[in-house]
Amino acid sequence: MIEDNPRHAILTQWDRVQTALKKLAERHSLYIDLRIMYQTAQTLKDENLVSDELAEALVQLYKSCKYARRVDEFDLPEETVFGYVRATNEAIQALKKA
Repeated sequence: MIEDNPRHAILTQWDRVQTALKKLAERHSLYIDLRIMYQTAQTLKDENLVSDELAEALVQLYKSCKYARRVDEFDLPEETVFGYVRATNEAIQALKKA
């Protein structure tokens, strides 16, 4: 999927992160607004559910997804997309454990 459609790979991975965030919020009875990732990350940090590093990673992953969604000429190196997928998989695993 990455080689054929890198934009789709990034968007799909971000959807998986959002699902993990929603489940985490439900488990801990928190309200989060996924449209404001900085605020979401801060809420999770304040509740001691994520580290500073994971909170920052979530914000950066969100920004990358927004870029993929908005830019017309989407041409990222395959290595960059693989890195995004790897980072989102790590974030998802951490969110499942929180």
